[in-house]
Amino acid sequence: MMAVQPRLRAYARIMIYNPSDVNDLLQEVATIGWQKYEQYDASRSFDAWIMGIARNCVFEYMRDQGKRACPLTSEAIELLESEAVDTSTSASDIEQALDICLRKLSAKDHRLVRTRFEQSETNRGVSKLLGLSEATVSRTLNRIYAQLLLCIKQQERGMGAKL
Repeated sequence: MMAVQPRLRAYARIMIYNPSDVNDLLQEVATIGWQKYEQYDASRSFDAWIMGIARNCVFEYMRDQGKRACPLTSEAIELLESEAVDTSTSASDIEQALDICLRKLSAKDHRLVRTRFEQSETNRGVSKLLGLSEATVSRTLNRIYAQLLLCIKQQERGMGAKL
């Protein structure tokens, strides 16, 4: 479990913006993993098994948060999961890439992301706080998510994407 912990943290951090919620989710994954360890099939990858538990916990978190959760497409979620299980990319590299990519956002986009996730606001709440239409907030966040995913992939390849 300790070996996969950094990967789980990177996956959870990408899926969930609030660091406190990430820590809570990781504790839940560890607890469930411990409780269900007897069900683990040693002929399968432990990383994939525990990532499956993490995925279920993330989906439960998103369901509980409703519109407050990050509205990633299923394709984006699958990409993040495959990257989190891929042993060729370290979790610290993914987390570092995310940090770099977040810093590359324009001040306006960074403010939007921070308002949406650090303050746990809905798109409607963000639109009221920032004086934007809800549709504009939704479209802009989707664009930002796509840019962040692309930037992370490019950072991993050493290309240093610019947003």
